[in-house]
Amino acid sequence: MTNKTLNYVMSSVIPKRCFACGDLLDSERRGYALCSECQNEWNEQKHTPCSVCGRQVMMCRCMSNDMRSGLISYSASCIEFDSEISKKLIYSFKRKRSYRLADFFAMQIAESIFLKNGIHFENCIIVYPRRSYEGRARFGFDHARLLAVRVGKITGIKVCHIFGNKGMSAQKELDLRSRLVNAFASFYIKNKEECVESVKGKDVILIDDVVTTGCTALCLASLLHNAGANSTSLFTIGKVPSKKTKNIR
Repeated sequence: MTNKTLNYVMSSVIPKRCFACGDLLDSERRGYALCSECQNEWNEQKHTPCSVCGRQVMMCRCMSNDMRSGLISYSASCIEFDSEISKKLIYSFKRKRSYRLADFFAMQIAESIFLKNGIHFENCIIVYPRRSYEGRARFGFDHARLLAVRVGKITGIKVCHIFGNKGMSAQKELDLRSRLVNAFASFYIKNKEECVESVKGKDVILIDDVVTTGCTALCLASLLHNAGANSTSLFTIGKVPSKKTKNIR
C-alpha cells in the first residue's frame, strides 16, 4: 500500500475534529477545518471593524510606519491576531502539519489576493519566509512553505523558493530595532542568479502567517527589490493590532 493510499484510508476512518473547539465534525463538514459554529465565529472576526481605520479587518489596509518605506506597496491580513480562535488556529497550524488547516488558511489568503484591484496574475510570483532549520527540525515541516504552495495551487500563481533562513534569534523575543537587525541577519537569497531570473520585473506576493511589526516582511521586500522585483505585496493570515495608533495609518 502506497503512502498516498494509506493517507486516504486513514483520513476516511479517523474521525475529523474541529481545529478550534475540538468537536467532531458531522459528515457534511468532514473535509473542513472548522465546525459550523466556529466557522461563523471566524467569519465574524474577519468582519469586525479595525480599531484604527474602522474598515472590516479583511478590508483593512493599515500599514505600520516601519513598512512605509515604499518597499511594500500593499498589505492585507484576514484577521486580527488577538482573539482566542485566531491564536488557537494559527498556533496549531505552526505546530502540526495539517493539510485541512493549510487549505483553510490558503483559501482565506487567496480571497484577499482576489480582492486586490489591478493585480495581473500573469506577472506575479509567490514567495515566503522560510522557516529556520531548528523550526523545521522541531516540528517536521515548514508551515510557510506549505501555506504558499497551497495558495499557489488555488490562484495558479507560481511559487518560488528563493529564501534561506540562518535561524538567528526568535523575533518574538526582541524589541522593534532588534527585530529588524535580526531579520536582515537571518534571511538571505539562496541562489542570486536564480532569484534574479525569477524575480526581475515581477509583482511579488509575499505570504506569511502573522505580521507583527513588519520587520521580516521589510527585510524580504528589500532583498526582492535589490533582485529587481517590480513590487512586493504582503498577505498574511493574521496581524497583531498596534497598541500605538499613531504608528499606523
